[in-house]
Amino acid sequence: MKMTRRVSNLRRLLFVPLLAITLTACGFGSPGDDPTPTPVATLAPGVTATAVNVTIGDRPSGSLSGLTQTLNLSGCRVTIPLEWISEGDGDGVTPSNAKFTIYGGKIVDNAAWENAVQLVVNQANRKGAISVTRGGDWVMAVHSGDRGFTYRVRTDNGYCDFSVSSVKPIPEAERDTWNAIAGSVKQAPAGDGTPES
Repeated sequence: MKMTRRVSNLRRLLFVPLLAITLTACGFGSPGDDPTPTPVATLAPGVTATAVNVTIGDRPSGSLSGLTQTLNLSGCRVTIPLEWISEGDGDGVTPSNAKFTIYGGKIVDNAAWENAVQLVVNQANRKGAISVTRGGDWVMAVHSGDRGFTYRVRTDNGYCDFSVSSVKPIPEAERDTWNAIAGSVKQAPAGDGTPES
């Protein structure tokens, strides 16, 4: 009987400190700490988060050489090289296997537009932006390592967004089209479908 009582007391002596350690490790008992972990954005290999200042600049423009196609999706229109393959749902692939996306959304007022611009800036900095340039109704972020860009433009009742992204550097021939493609992004005429050649 004495042996059973000693084992029972020993279990209690070990249990209480183990419980305290476990609860502390889980965040209990740490005043001011949030016991719910916050997800951390992961960066592509070799990319460092940045804090690039937003500069005011001229709207991207240019012209595409060769054959082009015009996509109309989510109320937005963009002109891209014919070699770029649209998957018909707002997503597609470039010849270098970079991914592109076009989509649109609603903007109710100027404050909502400024929030939409700030979202592009924040996302770009998490991706390691090398530049973020904007005008009154557009913003363009270019990602480090030649890995892509994001362009957002305000339309009558919303915005259109076009982005290209890759985990590896995108060839210069494709990068040379970015300003012309960004400059072509606008609101699609009502009733237009996709694709259009």
